[in-house]
Amino acid sequence: MQKLLFEQAWDRALSGGDRDHIVSVFEETRNAAPESALSAVVLRKAVNHKGERLLTVLLHNRSQEEAVFNDRTVAMRTDNGQAEEALFTLPVAVLAHHSMPWTFIFPAAVSNETFLNENITLIF
Repeated sequence: MQKLLFEQAWDRALSGGDRDHIVSVFEETRNAAPESALSAVVLRKAVNHKGERLLTVLLHNRSQEEAVFNDRTVAMRTDNGQAEEALFTLPVAVLAHHSMPWTFIFPAAVSNETFLNENITLIF
């Protein structure tokens, strides 16, 4: 059975409203038929002062093994087919049959308006 886990820093920093939103999305999506063992549900998109794209997601690891992000390629694809990749390292693994929120920060790009206005899918 899928369990929700908050990394220690997230657990300390989350506001009550954000925690409630994450728990709600987890409850809605934890039993969804996965397209793959590792999937992500977008929680929030933003662009910071450097023009970097912040994509906060709920990672679902439905596999029997932990998911490790050590210079792992993550692709971000929009509905119109635009895609880009970046390498990510997370300080913790996503345990088997666990879900956890995380924010991926993609480098600045010209197409921030597309990023903010289109649906985004992450591909691992």
